[in-house]
Amino acid sequence: VDTSILENVDINVAWELVEKFSTMPRWKPEDVNKGADLIIDKLKEYGVNHEVLTPSLYLSIPFEASVKIEDGTTMHAKPPSYSKNCIDGLNAPLHYVPAHYSKDIDNLFDRSQDKEASSPDKVRGKIVISEGFSFPGKIQDFEKAGAVGVIAVNPGADAHWGICTAIWGIPEYDDLDIVPKIPVVAVNKSDGDKLIELSKNNKNATIFTKMEEGWYMQKIPVVTIEGTENKEKYSLLHGHYDSWDVGVGDNATGDACMLEIARLLTNNKSKLKRSVKIAWWPGHSTGRYAGSTWFADTYAIDLDKNCIAQIDCDSP
Repeated sequence: VDTSILENVDINVAWELVEKFSTMPRWKPEDVNKGADLIIDKLKEYGVNHEVLTPSLYLSIPFEASVKIEDGTTMHAKPPSYSKNCIDGLNAPLHYVPAHYSKDIDNLFDRSQDKEASSPDKVRGKIVISEGFSFPGKIQDFEKAGAVGVIAVNPGADAHWGICTAIWGIPEYDDLDIVPKIPVVAVNKSDGDKLIELSKNNKNATIFTKMEEGWYMQKIPVVTIEGTENKEKYSLLHGHYDSWDVGVGDNATGDACMLEIARLLTNNKSKLKRSVKIAWWPGHSTGRYAGSTWFADTYAIDLDKNCIAQIDCDSP
């Protein structure tokens, strides 16, 4: 790397975006576009060549969820994207399927639920409660076995957002049979432990979810910094700018990093042999990579022909 470029790195440029994003939830479509506008304003300020793509993306927007038990207590919960909307509630017996929490990233997505407790004769018609997150594979297994709902018991004091569909990007006709058709929620460990005890006494619970699905215009800022020789060939640097809540580590820091790289490479474009493209994706959290998948589908021929490398800048 040219040392003169590194010497001109300005942490304040990147940090300003991190600070703004730290007060700005970015999962509802209108808030996501406001986040894009901040990035676009900075690109204009620094004189960076860019365009703004505006695709319509199919997204599942989670709003709120709760679990009500027979004594009238209501527990706070969070619904993952692509949970079924169940605003009037779904009441059914609880059934506990033991599972273990992942110890590290290598087995984060493993299906660790107890096989005997997951059998259709035990799961059918029940709301399954199980440790872990609402990952797609686990939700698919429970739904196929006949579960009418799932409560994921997250570790720690917080319930977490997530996404429970296995579909990558916008669902197509052939995917419709694997779109989740049951309500799914996440609760924290304390509430989860209480629900597990209730399940052992054959108690019922009611799941409530508030969801919204549909097509939303979302902004994709794309920077192009042309090289001096083989300018049709390029490296693609990219990362998502939507987030659960404010998402400082996932992915405000990555967004800020890409912004500073765009500024630096624009100021040093005479040193580039090939071109560089930098793109910020929406729909990562609420559409399972809907923005980047749309881009890959739309520009597939160009990417195949001219993109020589890609770097995902997520949570640096």
